Amino acid sequence: MKQTLFDILIVMVVPALIIVGYFTVKNLGGTQELIQTITGSNAPKANELGARTTTALNELENIQLDSSIFALKEFKDLKFSQEAIPDVPIGRKNPFLDQ
Repeated sequence: MKQTLFDILIVMVVPALIIVGYFTVKNLGGTQELIQTITGSNAPKANELGARTTTALNELENIQLDSSIFALKEFKDLKFSQEAIPDVPIGRKNPFLDQ
């Protein structure tokens, strides 16, 4: 039993370690180049997105709410309705359910 367990461990662990080691060594040399490629190629797009976001935020900050609507006769004539909303079952009956 111990030999079988040992064989299974060897068959599973050794290939996994070889694969992990291979990708670790392979990626060590290219990491810096990958980072430069990502930041270098997307920098103009990121700057454009940042500028558009800043513009949108400035537009939101400059919104002026006109409170004169509250002085209109139509607004003052509105009535508050305290009618309770009736409870209804959520969804619908299952047409495939035998009842």
